[in-house]
Order: sequence, then structure tokens, then C-alpha cells
Amino acid sequence: EVDPLDVLFSYGKINSVFSGTTPPRTLTSTLADILSKKLAPEQLPAIAVIPLPAEYTASRAKSGENDDDDDGDDSEKRRGSKRKQKKEKHKQNDVVAQKYASLNNRRLWVLRECRSQGVLTTIKVRVKPPDECARLLAKGSRTFRLDRVTDRATVLVGNHLKGEGEGGAL
Repeated sequence: EVDPLDVLFSYGKINSVFSGTTPPRTLTSTLADILSKKLAPEQLPAIAVIPLPAEYTASRAKSGENDDDDDGDDSEKRRGSKRKQKKEKHKQNDVVAQKYASLNNRRLWVLRECRSQGVLTTIKVRVKPPDECARLLAKGSRTFRLDRVTDRATVLVGNHLKGEGEGGAL
């Protein structure tokens, strides 16, 4: 089991509807069902992940990539927001935390939202076999490229942006 914040999105944009569900099931309706206890987070299938190399995680942390704290808005710094404090606390834990790339971004978005609502702290993951991980990290695939891995994902509704992952409200 891992913290959902240690699992990164394999692509920065995700569809708002799960594929292969009849009738179509949206991310927000799944989240609502979990928050209303109609569905337990454990009922969602485990997320398939690829462990990211330590040097990849370290270089992203040093460069501050995907870190939106430095957006020129000093008001958040003055307020000392709880979100920033949580993020800083998590960054301190990142020194030892293994990072993963998700192959199931929509499920990850729902589970990260559950974490932000206090519903869960860890999730079950399925680590892909070492040979498959090595191949994906080295060559990528149609759906996975290491250079597209990101900490945030934007949910698309049709051709429109709906909101951002990791705490973004929908």
C-alpha cells in the first residue's frame, strides 16, 4: 500500500468518464458514491503502477517541476494556508518515499480526491513486472512516456477543461 500522493499521473489530461462502464460512470459520480459511503474505495480495482527511478524523482524534486507554490501570489505565503503546510510536510517525507507512475489515471484522480477529503491515507497498487517496467521506462508505449509523468492532471469534459487533480474540486 502507498500514499496516493506518491503515485503520479502518467499524463496531464484525463477523461471525466471511466471507459468500459455501461451506463457511463463519471469520476465525480464515483467520488460522490465513495463520500456518501455507497461505494468503498477498496472496491475499486488496484491501480497498476511503475516504480520511478530514484534519480528521476530526485531530479524533479530539485527542479521543483510541477510545483505550483511559486506562482507569484504572496497572499498564500502570508496566510500560511493548511494546504501549503500539508504539501511541505509531504515534501519532507519525499526524501524516502518511492514514487510511482500510474497506468490508471482516472482511478488515481478519484483516490487522490478521497485522500484530500480524509477518506483514506493509502491505496493498494499492482506493481508491473520488472521486465515490463524496464521496457516502459526505457522505450515508453502508446499510453506511457516518462517525460509526460506529472503530479497533476486536468479532467476533460468533452473538449473542455473541468478542473485539476490533487485537491481540485469538481
